[in-house]
Amino acid sequence: MPPFAADIRDGKLFGRGSSDMKAGVAAFVAAAIAQARRKRPPRGITLVVTAGEETGCQGAFHLAEIGALGPAELLIVAEPSSNLPIIAHKGSVRLRISAEGRTAHSSMPELGDNAIYKIAEWIRRVEALTFDRHSHALLGSTTASVTTVFGGQNINSVPDSAAFTVDFRTVPSHDHRELVAQIQHLCGDEASIRVVTDFKGFATAPDDSAIEPLMAILADRMGRRPVPAGAPYFTDASALVPGFDEVATVVIGPGEVAQCHQTDEFCYVHRIDEAFEIYSELIRRMCE
Repeated sequence: MPPFAADIRDGKLFGRGSSDMKAGVAAFVAAAIAQARRKRPPRGITLVVTAGEETGCQGAFHLAEIGALGPAELLIVAEPSSNLPIIAHKGSVRLRISAEGRTAHSSMPELGDNAIYKIAEWIRRVEALTFDRHSHALLGSTTASVTTVFGGQNINSVPDSAAFTVDFRTVPSHDHRELVAQIQHLCGDEASIRVVTDFKGFATAPDDSAIEPLMAILADRMGRRPVPAGAPYFTDASALVPGFDEVATVVIGPGEVAQCHQTDEFCYVHRIDEAFEIYSELIRRMCE
């Protein structure tokens, strides 16, 4: 299907980013406009729409760094969740770990210093890591995943340089500086470590009073109180939560997580309508 056509078929809106997360943005913009048309609320609404979330949350981090956000009572992130509440997600710290060696002809390997052998050993050490003491009730434990490997010039030379990247998905309580120091100690002084990206996770307490208006709305709509969940990925909340002074946060949006980055991505139209109604009612309860 054409990626930007926004075709509606069989109750689904097809298009690139429809679930992740244009539908959520559209529902929130529509809810804010509807509120503005009713009356100016005594309490303010800040609608934050940023670029670059997929590549490092650059837009959100920029707003936080220049002090454009400030205090808030509740932050809603409209990432895909099928309109169910997510009150915690993991952070991520991504490292590039490099080794230097000495080249030689591959027929005389004893004259060289093979950098690939070094990173192969370090990769094994990373693979064996466990993070049982860094865990969260909704998120489980910190995890590590080696994602890319680089090295060598050609098939008949001992490689004099090699590197790999590893993506640690961390629970909110796991200090990233301590983690990087742990990996440096694990690999040794020969390892050169560069932090590629660094995003903290967040966790809102299930009984936080700030999320109660949203939970009450969802309970009214569902006929039961929803059970909040956690997510293994990160969102712009990594930048927005500290930018809004560690505000209580819920990720809730109309998209489907399983549709993210899919060919012929879609979002159910009825979920977009639901999200508009949820956001509109939340604005009324909190701001009027």
